[in-house]
Amino acid sequence: MKKTVKPLIGISTCIDVGARINPDRTYQFLEISYAEAVAEAGAVPCIISYLQSNLYEDIFKRIDGLLLTGGEDLPTNVPNEAAEVELVLAPEKRMAQDRALLMGALERRMPLLGICYGMQFINLHFGGTLFYDIAHQLPGSRIHKPGNLVYRHRVQIKRGSRLLSIMGRESVEVNSSHHQAVRNVGAGLTLSAECEDGVIEAIESQNDHFILGLQWHPEKAADQNRRNIFSAFTEACERFSASRI
Repeated sequence: MKKTVKPLIGISTCIDVGARINPDRTYQFLEISYAEAVAEAGAVPCIISYLQSNLYEDIFKRIDGLLLTGGEDLPTNVPNEAAEVELVLAPEKRMAQDRALLMGALERRMPLLGICYGMQFINLHFGGTLFYDIAHQLPGSRIHKPGNLVYRHRVQIKRGSRLLSIMGRESVEVNSSHHQAVRNVGAGLTLSAECEDGVIEAIESQNDHFILGLQWHPEKAADQNRRNIFSAFTEACERFSASRI
């Protein structure tokens, strides 16, 4: 009988350059709910260490999918636009690693799931733009702000989208813990869900490559929505793994 091997999913991390823990040291950290959600879906979570070498090539020989996690702010990339609120920017070390990971996943057409910062990072890579602060740039919108996930709202999922096939319904309630958002969707991507106020909540690839970006945090809610999302991602990683043999 052929032995079934669980897919190995690489998970990016936040990087603290002396700002949170010890001013003289650099750390990596990850909220454990990401790994829990991956394991619950039947995959093996693999936290990717920060590297400054060509070892990424060896990592990509082993992992079957990439999860880009949440994090700090990203800089505005709209020409001649300067942020008028204070941003807590992700360290360049993190963004450099995420660029390397994202490029490697895209080159191999490896399944890719981006959450919050991860979704925004993917969108920027494809030439999209961001709102650097929803409250400042979209007055009158629902409450979207970092915090303890007490804020919730409904999102409408687009008909014909991959996300609709994953979720099985056109409207779901999600948590809200962000203050930046996708403004214009990048080339090759398409909007697949938005909040009642019009803020973009999900993007995905326009082709059959599994690329899914979510603005909310499904990993932090042990519900059917989380199970649907991570199960679909894991299944895509299983197919990718089988295609390598």
